[in-house]
Amino acid sequence: MEVISFKSEHLEYLIAHGITDEKLMPILNQWTGQSLEAGGETYTLWHEDRPIMIGGIKQHWFNRGEAWVIFGLTDRKDFVRIHNIVQKFLDRSPFKRIEMVVDYEFFEGHRWARALGFVKEADCMKGYHADGRNASLYALVKNAA
Repeated sequence: MEVISFKSEHLEYLIAHGITDEKLMPILNQWTGQSLEAGGETYTLWHEDRPIMIGGIKQHWFNRGEAWVIFGLTDRKDFVRIHNIVQKFLDRSPFKRIEMVVDYEFFEGHRWARALGFVKEADCMKGYHADGRNASLYALVKNAA
């Protein structure tokens, strides 16, 4: 597995071959990929000649960003390696506060947020997503006082 710079065709590949969170499919399109590519800190996790995950940290302002990922259909056996790569990415990030929004009903996402060291700050943000779904807010604050 290697981390490479994101290209819009990586998202197109994931859309064509399936993503883990099917609820995202209606809002993902070519424009989304082009926007992410132009936006900067977006990366692709590449494995066996194909993208398996895209993600990054969107800066809200100095020292505060929001981590996000879109998973392709991957083998569960690869998840420990994926987790370790993402953990190193977060550890090396210059942001002091990194937030992560998790779909309220995506229990695996909640478990992964906690495993990465995030702490839940808001249990249920009603109607958070564009389609009205609820979400939870997690934060990872480095060197918190």
